[in-house]
Amino acid sequence: MALSHAGDLASARFVNLTTYRRNGTPVTTPVWWIARGDRFYVGTTRKTGKVKRIRANGRVRVIACDASGRRESGVAREGTARIVDDPALRAEVQRGMVAKYGRWVFAFVMLIYRLRGVYAQRMLLELELRPPAV
Repeated sequence: MALSHAGDLASARFVNLTTYRRNGTPVTTPVWWIARGDRFYVGTTRKTGKVKRIRANGRVRVIACDASGRRESGVAREGTARIVDDPALRAEVQRGMVAKYGRWVFAFVMLIYRLRGVYAQRMLLELELRPPAV
């Protein structure tokens, strides 16, 4: 998949990431994300609900939103997610997120992770999105 298939999502600052419970119930969370090659990456920690749901069912849906999760313009994309625990890739994605969201904002979020005791649990979700249906 090329990023051109992602359309407006490639430049979206935030997206609503919908993951699915075992029974198929959707759960939507606004997240930061970044494009790298033909994949998108979301940073999270090991014990979040979205990680648990992706382990059970890798199906995802994303659509552009604002920071509080209110939907913006654009088309939702379906795809799959997998958990990636690669320190080198995490460092690369982190540098991209610093560039995208700003050094101070990113540092503030990492401080919150440290204060909550989950900094060492950081990991990535790798999203592969399908082209929109025609």
